Amino acid sequence: MTNPFCPEALKNVARLDAIFLTHAHTDHMGDLLALAKQHKPKIAAIFETCLWLEQGLRTRDLPMARAARRKSVI
Repeated sequence: MTNPFCPEALKNVARLDAIFLTHAHTDHMGDLLALAKQHKPKIAAIFETCLWLEQGLRTRDLPMARAARRKSVI
């Protein structure tokens, strides 16, 4: 996947049954959408994140990602 610190030998996921997402910040989302599309695992997350995932949005569409791109957050 895309994490530059992940060893090459671990980047090809043969099977994925479940994903447990603690929160939807981009540093935790990583390749979740690509892996979910490829393997169709069960995903456990908070309600709002599950709604977002059902809509199939991109990581950059997360509210936290938009806030992080702003120069100042109030």
